[in-house]
Amino acid sequence: MLAYQGPLRPKAGLVGTRAVPWLVDNGTAKADLTIEINEVGDEFVVVLPYSADVLLQLTAERLLSEYVDILRELTSAPDQPVHLNSCAISPVGIEES
Repeated sequence: MLAYQGPLRPKAGLVGTRAVPWLVDNGTAKADLTIEINEVGDEFVVVLPYSADVLLQLTAERLLSEYVDILRELTSAPDQPVHLNSCAISPVGIEES
């Protein structure tokens, strides 16, 4: 699942108090694998909650690293067209999960 969360909500508060939005991990995955993209100021924070019953941590880290590499490549030349090649996409093998 891909979830774009958008910018963090405006700061909440009461008169005389100060509140700051904070990304919190509740420790559970809502799906087997989710890519969450959050806007924090001028940056995007990418988080990958996953089910440890389905994926190994090493596999999840590799998937996240590859996804971030793709985002970096796409944003390094935003004026270039994107061509998808289904042969370049290698599925995660059962032995890796």
